[in-house]
Amino acid sequence: MRNKAFTLAEVLITLGIIGIVAAMTLPALINKHQNKVLQTAFITSYSLLGQAITKLKADTGLSSLYDYYVVYDENGGGYYKSNEFKEEFAKELKFVSYSSQMQPKYRTYDGSKEISADNGSYAISKFKYALANGALIDFTISASLDGMGIGLLIDTNGLKAPNRYGFDVFSFRILSSDDKIIGRKMSKLYTEEEANNNQYGGLAGLPCSIKSKQSMNGIGCAGFALEDTCPDNPELGYWECLPK
Repeated sequence: MRNKAFTLAEVLITLGIIGIVAAMTLPALINKHQNKVLQTAFITSYSLLGQAITKLKADTGLSSLYDYYVVYDENGGGYYKSNEFKEEFAKELKFVSYSSQMQPKYRTYDGSKEISADNGSYAISKFKYALANGALIDFTISASLDGMGIGLLIDTNGLKAPNRYGFDVFSFRILSSDDKIIGRKMSKLYTEEEANNNQYGGLAGLPCSIKSKQSMNGIGCAGFALEDTCPDNPELGYWECLPK
């Protein structure tokens, strides 16, 4: 009785098919895993910010951080409680040694260019602090397109790639007495010509879209990420529509 076996040609054909299928599916699987990692880092960072705000209120006994710290002196004092807020908020976070000279260069949400503020009033500062989990953070009190408030900017995975706004860099604001941390969200998609003619330039409309060519594209992505809604396709989740 003869033993049945595969011929060499059959084995090679099977291996070839497996190789083709793997080549077609592995990139998608890897990309999905990477996006899941970014989502987890985002959720963790947002939670850490919320915990720090809650703890600061408990430690200071303030019913509203916004009401106490976000005050403007029109006689030349500016946001005179900004430094006080920075000092107190810093106490609630565990920092590790970090030099801002190590900060990587960041790219826009669509990946087409390096992030830059083309309006002098909204210059991009270097991250000043690093958390124990590797995230980088900066915070301040200022006025912006969405009003006076506490600004929180975080790179959820620190020096690691992809270093892109809307991927691992997100901007949050506290804009009301309830001290709710709000993710900044695009209010209008400007054409390149409209943005160039707008006084706020790359920041106009707080862009977050693969269609935007603004120099600050990605600054308005945190709101979409919190809602888990794709800015360019409402039928998709935020993390499944990240541009390549």
